[in-house]
Amino acid sequence: MKKKTAELVLLIFCITALLSGSGIAEGAGIITMQQEAEEQLQRELGAFEITANQREMAKANEAGYPVLDAGRGNPNWINTQARYAFTRFSDFDTQECERDMSVGAMAGHAQKEGIGDRFDAAMNPENSTAAFLIAAVDYCVAELGLDKDSLLKELADVTLYGEFRDENTAGGGEKIFCAYENYKKTDGVITSEGEHIMRNAKPLTYREEFLGSMETMTDYADDEADFRGIFINWGEDKDEVLNWRNTLLHSQKD
Repeated sequence: MKKKTAELVLLIFCITALLSGSGIAEGAGIITMQQEAEEQLQRELGAFEITANQREMAKANEAGYPVLDAGRGNPNWINTQARYAFTRFSDFDTQECERDMSVGAMAGHAQKEGIGDRFDAAMNPENSTAAFLIAAVDYCVAELGLDKDSLLKELADVTLYGEFRDENTAGGGEKIFCAYENYKKTDGVITSEGEHIMRNAKPLTYREEFLGSMETMTDYADDEADFRGIFINWGEDKDEVLNWRNTLLHSQKD
């Protein structure tokens, strides 16, 4: 399954910023935490319990370093380079929409043709945020072989609308809608929840065309009624992606 160009470049934004601005303390403290984590896993603690214990260990570090909590739910810090880059790119997107149409506070949509040249003209390499964006886009073009206009059009659509607006952006009939969802069946009832439902899963296996889903990582067993899994589906439009949900629910009615 191919990663979408927008996901790739946003990931590059964040990873580059994290690597350029973060440091990791060296020494026996790291080894101790690793050993403690292994012991906790052997005691079959849940993921949240391990996380809570690791937080307490981090706070007690002998060097007195401040604790950076990168937890998905409540991190106590942000990466400013990635935030500034996202904001600057959003400004560029909005200006692109105004090029298409501008009536008072209303604007049109970003257009693919020539957007790469306009991006180059809009970004000042002397500005650190613009230089970061330029480097990210250049990497996608030079190293990943992506078309610059297509890449920037997809980024503009995802940044402004949260989805791809141009069905021809990906090119070549590539499927551009994808869903990753977590489902579990307990006592005959199917529910959709966050990834935390997988923490108590039994050993997982990879399945194709499982309950109508294209790809699934699941602990389903033929001799057990309850199961949970990560269901992955993709298609050329939203309806095609969503159809599998009806198939899943229908297959489990009885």
